[in-house]
Amino acid sequence: MDAIVAHPLVTALGLGPYDLSADIGCCWTPDAPAFQSVLNITKSAADPVGKKVWAGTNTTQLLAKGYTFLWVGTVSSVLGQSLAQTVKSLKTGPPPGRERELPSPRLIFVQFVAV
Repeated sequence: MDAIVAHPLVTALGLGPYDLSADIGCCWTPDAPAFQSVLNITKSAADPVGKKVWAGTNTTQLLAKGYTFLWVGTVSSVLGQSLAQTVKSLKTGPPPGRERELPSPRLIFVQFVAV
């Protein structure tokens, strides 16, 4: 691992939470000791040579452990969360402090366009 991490063409290391956890037998259980061990080993190898490590898991935990390259989601998951919040606001009204009159929607239409 040290030779790979230190190679000049390697600029950062990304640990895919699904593939990695499935390969080590704890499929999408990012708190599993085996998964956390791989994260720690990778970060320990990357830190001394100034390489960043990201992993698509709990960003709050990663920040607390000193990670600075954070993956917050795929485009589809980020847009999906935003859309879900928008639909919820339309159905229930805006959160406290952002009150305004909203008509009660009878139909919500979302269009996705691929460019």
